[in-house]
Amino acid sequence: MRASVTLVVLLAAACKAPTPIPVVSLGPDPADTRDDLVAQVENELLVGWTWEVDGEPADVIGPRVPASMTTRGQVWTVTGSVSGETGVERDEASVTIRNARPAVTLELAPEAPSAGDALVVARVAWDADGDPLEVVTRWYRNGELQEDLTGDQVPAERTGRGETWTVEVAASDGFGWSDTEVKSVTVANGAPELTAAAISPEPPRIADDLVAQVRWQDPDGDPLDIRYVWTINGTPVQDGTSPVLRSGEHEKGDVIRLLSGASDDGSVPEVTQVARTTVVNTVPGAPVARIVPNDPVAGDSLRCEPAGAPSDADGDAITSYKAGWTVDGVAYVGTTRTTWPGDTVPVDVTEGDEVWRCSLQAGDGEAYGSAGLSTVTVYPAGFRPSQTIGGRTVTCKSASSDSTTTTCIGLRVEGKAFPNGIGCSVGWSSAASPYTDHAAFCRLITGRSTFEADYTCGTLADRVTYVGGVWGTRSDNGLTESLVCDW
Repeated sequence: MRASVTLVVLLAAACKAPTPIPVVSLGPDPADTRDDLVAQVENELLVGWTWEVDGEPADVIGPRVPASMTTRGQVWTVTGSVSGETGVERDEASVTIRNARPAVTLELAPEAPSAGDALVVARVAWDADGDPLEVVTRWYRNGELQEDLTGDQVPAERTGRGETWTVEVAASDGFGWSDTEVKSVTVANGAPELTAAAISPEPPRIADDLVAQVRWQDPDGDPLDIRYVWTINGTPVQDGTSPVLRSGEHEKGDVIRLLSGASDDGSVPEVTQVARTTVVNTVPGAPVARIVPNDPVAGDSLRCEPAGAPSDADGDAITSYKAGWTVDGVAYVGTTRTTWPGDTVPVDVTEGDEVWRCSLQAGDGEAYGSAGLSTVTVYPAGFRPSQTIGGRTVTCKSASSDSTTTTCIGLRVEGKAFPNGIGCSVGWSSAASPYTDHAAFCRLITGRSTFEADYTCGTLADRVTYVGGVWGTRSDNGLTESLVCDW
């Protein structure tokens, strides 16, 4: 009976299916920190997965480890387990996380450069492990390494027509180098460039020649043909190689445009507007100024007036004047207006021996021009070489005045001398004359009330008299040749 039981057990064990043995692989291999780790089994078995990293259990469920969990240098091991009627079968695979090589990208601009263009490379380098990177840039001109160029730019002055420029960029993280990225461009002919443009003078006036202050530059150093086109109020008036527009073409208010172009191949340059200006008003010229009276005495009012209208280049009418004054070189501001602003110095302001200057400007309704000047010297109250007294012309061969005296040598009234009826001898006399009231005449000359009148005598002749404020004539052997009025 016992033997039968044993046989049944052995037969039952012999009839169980063996547990499949899994064959596990782990990839990718090699792997770096950019890779997800994926475990696989060769046959379609229901497998249980366990993970270790550097010999320690890892908190991973399933056949996949995301790249974000890996670090350079780690050893990851996966075990696949299959359970069956005869027990559990296992297999494992391992992979070591190696260094991730850096990567670079670049863009080279401009894509179609001309001579004189700077070349600029935009470099992007990164490292999946977060390692600091050393980025190396090399520039080649026509295949020859430019050892002094190690940055991201080739200066504009280094590029020339027909040259081929190549840039190489690579990065290192200290463990290895990225692939080298390469870009090349060929430099074409450089078009002329406008570097400055203006019209001189600015602003212009009707009498000005206009000059184009234009500067063209060719990056290849080629000789240039430069074209200038001048327009006035939109109408072309000059087209050619001359940078000068002569006066006579334009007038006040005209809008002047300058168009210019340059070519380096002998073709007729295309033009574009580079500057514009407007002709402005030209102020009137300086008028001829005069001061009235032109032989003033102390206390006289002075008036500044034009002796004739000045010219105006624009043909504008003179619409106004304005005057300014100085006395002995110092500005005088107490003027009044007779006709124009500031044209009059009031009475009782001027004093003897002062020098008064008037500056007179003409206006054309827009602006005043330069000043015309006129100057007078104020005589002290007293004799002058010629003056009108009481309606008669009184002259002196010479006249002088100071603070206490006025003297007339060769005194004549309407060409005749005063009779005195004294018949004085040679020399000066102060005797009263029945025919000429010398003291009253001195008061008339000077406006002062107290005088001593001294006079010299002459010979018999027709005389003019002044007595009691009345003019008359008399034939007399005494005459007043000269008169001194003292006060």
